[in-house]
Amino acid sequence: MHPTPALEEDRPLLREQVFFETSEEDLAALVDAAISFIRRVDTALDGKFGRVSIWIHDRQADDRFADEDFL
Repeated sequence: MHPTPALEEDRPLLREQVFFETSEEDLAALVDAAISFIRRVDTALDGKFGRVSIWIHDRQADDRFADEDFL
């Protein structure tokens, strides 16, 4: 999201306010959807530019990513 310095009088909430009010459940769904999309693109490209499996991982059963995913 890129905030604009322009005042938008018809916008009831600032974009930044909506961003900070996003629930953890919505963020988790967004992250999962992004990972799924990246994997679908990877499958469609059939390894043409390498495989994403070396750098993208799913969340664990406790809904967290493993510490080593951030190394």
